[in-house]
Amino acid sequence: MKTFCKAAILILLVCSYSRAEGDDKISNKIGSFAAKIKGGEVELNWIVMNPGNLNKFKIENKKAGSELYISLTDVIFSNFRKKEDNDSVTAYYYTYSDKPQENGVYFYKLSVFDIFNKVVASEEIKIGITEVPEFNLHQNIPNPFNPSTVITYQLLIPTNVKLKVYSLTGQVVDILVDAFQTPGSYSIDFNTGKYAEMSSGIYFYKLETNYTSDIKKMIFTK
Repeated sequence: MKTFCKAAILILLVCSYSRAEGDDKISNKIGSFAAKIKGGEVELNWIVMNPGNLNKFKIENKKAGSELYISLTDVIFSNFRKKEDNDSVTAYYYTYSDKPQENGVYFYKLSVFDIFNKVVASEEIKIGITEVPEFNLHQNIPNPFNPSTVITYQLLIPTNVKLKVYSLTGQVVDILVDAFQTPGSYSIDFNTGKYAEMSSGIYFYKLETNYTSDIKKMIFTK
């Protein structure tokens, strides 16, 4: 009877040790969380190390200045891009692409959920976006011109707009627009009759928004 009890205790200890050893290998650790920008899209890449009992990943973002995150998508654990085994480490690779509608500074948050819908790990990354097209600035018509010409542009997003005319030496001739504008097409008449000191020559007009700008050349002939 005593021999049986000792054997049972030994088996129990061995089983307990095996379970503990297996649990130690489960880290659910995010090996890396990185982002890169390509063609106006943000590509998020991450790795989870030695996962156990995982259900999904939640991806959220917010623009700088905002308090609350916005949910973008859930990525199911089984939807990994590739899996690698290296000694005692098993790594699962994931990717997700987001296309912001506006330029600016964004925060992306990755949360890892287990099968009990509990967050077991999370990471946050900050990235600046400048590749989203905000406007199209067109060549003035007519060009060359005398005494007036029309400058047109198209806004693709709501934004603050500044439209300035510069001389060849870089001096500001006039600020034609300085306002917040909504998406749409705009036409601005530039008439040299308002500027008695203007002489024939090359001038530039520059359109600026919060994050991008464009400049074009025009020629005034008397």
